[in-house]
Amino acid sequence: MKRIEIDTDDGTCPAYVFDPAGAEARPSVLFYMDGIGIRPALFEMGERIARAGYHVLLPDLYYRSGPYEPMDAKTVFSDPAKRAELSSRFMSKTYFAV
Repeated sequence: MKRIEIDTDDGTCPAYVFDPAGAEARPSVLFYMDGIGIRPALFEMGERIARAGYHVLLPDLYYRSGPYEPMDAKTVFSDPAKRAELSSRFMSKTYFAV
């Protein structure tokens, strides 16, 4: 895994690249995170997809909210305050410009 930065109109988006073994051309996968954000489980999934022979790019779609600690799904979905923070701080700033 390698961390890169992607310059956007809204700032710098951290992203993670996972490369398969070998130097030959391979298909690529754009791996979107789920609503809990970037965390170790997604890194494991990216590695697994790369081991299957794909180049993988995992962008942090919450970059507009600033740095954050990995979230725990059980906590976020069982604690109303954490769920409200996820919605207001993170999800409200996630959009795709066309």
